[in-house]
Amino acid sequence: HNLEFESGAEFTKRLTIFAANDDIISEHNSGDSTYELGHNQFSHLSFEEFEEMYLSEPAPRQEGSRYINAFEGVEAADSVDWVGTGYVTDVK
Repeated sequence: HNLEFESGAEFTKRLTIFAANDDIISEHNSGDSTYELGHNQFSHLSFEEFEEMYLSEPAPRQEGSRYINAFEGVEAADSVDWVGTGYVTDVK
């Protein structure tokens, strides 16, 4: 990914983080998971660094707001024939 670091100390820090992430990836991939992990352009970042740089805080709930279930009290069918209703069509 053509990364450049300001100093040898920074390079060593990033290499250490990369190695720790590689251990996490190897341990995960040696298990019985249905998916594989791999390296990407963020492999030299710690989770805390990634979180600070790329993830945002959840939006705060407004005072007095609450979840409203619009379907409360609505009776639902046990099953629906979606093909018969025309919502699912043949592959084109």
